[in-house]
Amino acid sequence: MTKYSGEIADALEAIAEAGTTLPLKRYPRTVDDAATEKPWKADFTDQRGVGQLDEPSTHTITCAVLPASNGKIEALDKRFRGQTLELSQFRYLLIAASGLSIEPTAGDVVTFKGADWNVIAATAVEPDGTPIIYKAAIRLGL
Repeated sequence: MTKYSGEIADALEAIAEAGTTLPLKRYPRTVDDAATEKPWKADFTDQRGVGQLDEPSTHTITCAVLPASNGKIEALDKRFRGQTLELSQFRYLLIAASGLSIEPTAGDVVTFKGADWNVIAATAVEPDGTPIIYKAAIRLGL
């Protein structure tokens, strides 16, 4: 038990009330993929690695989907600083950490409004090392 148990419960309640639940898929990564720093791929045909046909694991996230802004996206990952973003293709997620079996990370896929959105960056808010929420940027398309 953490001293932030109340905040974790409050975050889940607030996000569930204002947000929705969405499926998050994680494809198995090869050792080579994990070692490189590719925040996302425009084409997922090779994400699983050559010869791997494993299905993704599917997890349910409770989140609020918000419009993206340059400031929100840039705050998550320094690689996006100074780049012009097509903001209509990005969304910002506040994900409740309570009940998650995995930590959202770049390369995960969220299905939202009938389309797949790639997680390009995710950051945990964890004052004592226990996540309360995750902030994530997602980009339309694979």
